[in-house]
Amino acid sequence: MQSDQCNTITATESAPRTIRQGQVTTGFMKLPISGASLLCLTGITLTSVVLGIIIFSSLVIISSPIWVPIATISFSTISMIGFLWVCGLGAALICGLPWMYKYLRGTHPIGSDWVDNASNRITGTAGQMRDFEYFRSKVKDVSPGA
Repeated sequence: MQSDQCNTITATESAPRTIRQGQVTTGFMKLPISGASLLCLTGITLTSVVLGIIIFSSLVIISSPIWVPIATISFSTISMIGFLWVCGLGAALICGLPWMYKYLRGTHPIGSDWVDNASNRITGTAGQMRDFEYFRSKVKDVSPGA
């Protein structure tokens, strides 16, 4: 079976890792989901910025004799922040997807050690909590009235 085959991938910066074929397939299934979620966040942010510009522009036009200087500065600031936010999400998408592709292929990109360490810590903590709950369920309460 292909899911039981193991490929050893050697990295230039660390020890070799063994990756099962099923892990690579699962990783490639996660890649479009992650990309789609980042793309949805970018679209939602861009939509809210455009709607904010439309609503804020109409308020500026209605009260223009009083608020022109304040509205101009606020409009520019809000537009700039929204534009930079959308550009930042786009840059995260452009930089994040190739990194995830390299990580899931096993080529050990920069920072993957941190991800592996965090994954191991989470797995270890979950195992400790499972063992603790098992032990706690087996031990009888010594002093039930206390």
